[in-house]
Amino acid sequence: MNYIIPPIIPLAWAAGSWPTVPGRPTTSPWDSVTSGARFAVFYRALTGFSLNNDTETVSLTHPNGTVVDTFTYHHSPGYDESYCRLPDAGADWNDNCAPSPQTANWEKIPAGPLTSKIFEAKRLTDNAWVRVKGHITAPPARLGVRTMYIQDNTSGIKIYLPKDHRYSFELGDRVEVVGHLRTFHEEFEIVVSERSDIKFLEHGAPLPPLPIATTSLLEPYEGMLVMLVGQAVYFKGRTTLWLDDGTGWAKTYILKTTGIKKPFINRGDPVTMVGIVSQYSAEDDPSRHDYRLLPRYQTDLVIATATPAPVAWPLLLPETGY
Repeated sequence: MNYIIPPIIPLAWAAGSWPTVPGRPTTSPWDSVTSGARFAVFYRALTGFSLNNDTETVSLTHPNGTVVDTFTYHHSPGYDESYCRLPDAGADWNDNCAPSPQTANWEKIPAGPLTSKIFEAKRLTDNAWVRVKGHITAPPARLGVRTMYIQDNTSGIKIYLPKDHRYSFELGDRVEVVGHLRTFHEEFEIVVSERSDIKFLEHGAPLPPLPIATTSLLEPYEGMLVMLVGQAVYFKGRTTLWLDDGTGWAKTYILKTTGIKKPFINRGDPVTMVGIVSQYSAEDDPSRHDYRLLPRYQTDLVIATATPAPVAWPLLLPETGY
C-alpha cells in the first residue's frame, strides 16, 4: 500500500485480518520501519499472516488499540495486480491498480485489442481480442446475412457481423475491424459484437483475385480471394461443382444469398471461377476436402464451350512457304 503516512515504528503496530466467516483475527508485529510512500513485505513463513483470496477485511491498529485504517475486499485483484488508493494518497481504495512499489499509485491502462496483420491474427489463441485492417472482398450479406470478408497483404478472413448491422460497404473499401478470434467449422473468423467496432477508413479499388491451382484450395488461402481455372468434372445439385486443372479436384459452392444462377454445364467444359476460399468441417474431423470456393456474383462464374476434336485429321500439313 503506497499512501502517505508517518514513519511506522516496529513492534508497536499490528496488522490484522478478519474473515467474514467466524474466526479469530490474526495479528503480526512489524519488524521494520516503513515510511510514507514506501512498502513492506511480510512473508507468511515468518509471520504466519495470510489473507483470503476471496473476501477479507484488513486493518492497521495503533498500539493504543485505535484502528487507523481498514480495507475490505470481496475478490482477489489477480496475479501481478493490486489494490491501492486512487488518486494517490486519496481516501478511496480501488481494485484497478498496477503494482507500484516506491512510486505513486497509478491506475492500470485499460486493456485493448491487439493490432496485427490478418496472417498474424490467425495464429493467436482462441477468443483473442484483435484489431485488423483490410479491403472488402465480399460485402456484408453477400456470403451470408451476417458475413463479410476482408483481406490485407498477408491473408484474408471472415468477419461475423452483429445482428441488424446495416453495413453497406462496397468492394475495395478499406475498413478497421475489432473483435474476437474464433473458428466456425474450423474456419477462422473475427466475431464483432458492436456495430461501432467496424470503422470505414477509405474507398479503394476492388482487389484482384489470386490465380491458384485447383489442388491448392487449402488452408494457406483460407479467407482469400482467388481464381480457379479448370474443367468441370463432377456436379451435385444446383449448388456444388468440382473443377480440375489436372492437379486435383477443387470444390466450389454457390450460396443462396448470392443469387447466382448456375448455368448449364457439361462435364469437361472449361470453367473459370473467382471467389473466397472457405472451410466447413465436421466437428473434430477436418480434412482437405472441406475447403470450397464461394463465388460472390454471377460474373464470378464463366463457362466456355469445350472445343470438340475434329472428326478427321488432315492428311497433309498446310503449305507454310518453307
